Amino acid sequence: MAPIRAVAPPLDGVRLLQTAVGNGVTARALAGGTAVVHRQIIAGAPAVAGSPAATRAALLAYTKVPVTGDGRPLRGEIARVLKALAGIQPSAGGALKDQANAFVTALTGLPKAPTAEDAAEAVQLLTVLVAAVNQAIVTYRLDDAAPSVTARVEEDDSHHMNYFFKLPNDDAEKIFDLDRWSRKNEDFHKGNVAGPTITGIVDEAVNDWDPAGEGIVPLLLARLVGRTHEPVSGSAVTQDVSALFMNSPLGRDYVRILLAADHILRVRTKDLTPRGVNVDSWRKPTPAERKRAAYTVDWPRLLPVARARIRTEMLARTPAAEDRARSLAVEAIMGHDTVSPLVNLGVVKADAATGEFALNNRRVVRGVDVCQAQADDRFNFDISHVKAILFFEWKAVADLQRG
Repeated sequence: MAPIRAVAPPLDGVRLLQTAVGNGVTARALAGGTAVVHRQIIAGAPAVAGSPAATRAALLAYTKVPVTGDGRPLRGEIARVLKALAGIQPSAGGALKDQANAFVTALTGLPKAPTAEDAAEAVQLLTVLVAAVNQAIVTYRLDDAAPSVTARVEEDDSHHMNYFFKLPNDDAEKIFDLDRWSRKNEDFHKGNVAGPTITGIVDEAVNDWDPAGEGIVPLLLARLVGRTHEPVSGSAVTQDVSALFMNSPLGRDYVRILLAADHILRVRTKDLTPRGVNVDSWRKPTPAERKRAAYTVDWPRLLPVARARIRTEMLARTPAAEDRARSLAVEAIMGHDTVSPLVNLGVVKADAATGEFALNNRRVVRGVDVCQAQADDRFNFDISHVKAILFFEWKAVADLQRG
């Protein structure tokens, strides 16, 4: 993080303050200002003046004059910070908005001849608000220059995805194998942790995530990398990313992990299509009179059901486990209306304890009733796809919750 440095207010801003609230109040305001980076509020909130009426006048004037290093008024600076926080951590923006509303309510409620107590309360609310705005700018690094990242992907002859990234301070793009993270369990923390700000953002993203929509990785990217991030594709794309995340202890590795995971998850989710299952049934001893029924295992409908189950693990901050992801998926979907008829017939074997979910194409005999599913060599691949999707999403969250 760049060192915090004091920025002198523009001369015109000082003159406006002097004109509006007088030399004494201006001097006290500037003396009380916080050392800031770039556009932070450098004109501290006015102090209690000689009379309650003078304090009210100083407060009203303060809301109309430039208070930042680049000449923004208070309202504009608050709006800028609130807009940024809405895309990063909405609860933080909500808390700041409440503080701003509390000050506005107090200020607009002040009569022309307020009591000393009411005037002092308004000053205190403004002082707290200014400090909160400045703290948000520092905490979320809103004034830091956005680093640039270039990314692309190549699919080799064996359908393995090779990702290429050029990060800040890299001379050239470097290959990145996502399997190191997802399959080989390489530790990308290297003794570091995400830190309380990043983990707070991730926890809030999990809480806000609706599994009925898309996966959680796009939401993580929006909150941590940037609301307008570009998905990785075959063509190299350069984009600005969040200074907060990139400069965090895990930023360089997990920018690559999240962007690559987002790509492969889109590919795997697209591969999931409804799977038809034909089941023949007859009664002994007349197999020639068999009837065929067509069933559909609707994976696009089942994936959100399984994701909802994984979300409970994310909310509990449970470490991700690949086998557990499969078991939880089976537990979530085996009672679904597109699966339970096949389970009840015995043509799909489902066991949440072991994670088994497989097509049984042998004859199932129950008294004089017999049924048999047609063989489908690809049926068992679908649950493996679902398991991989859930595990990637769960692991991305769990890794960033460690801190």
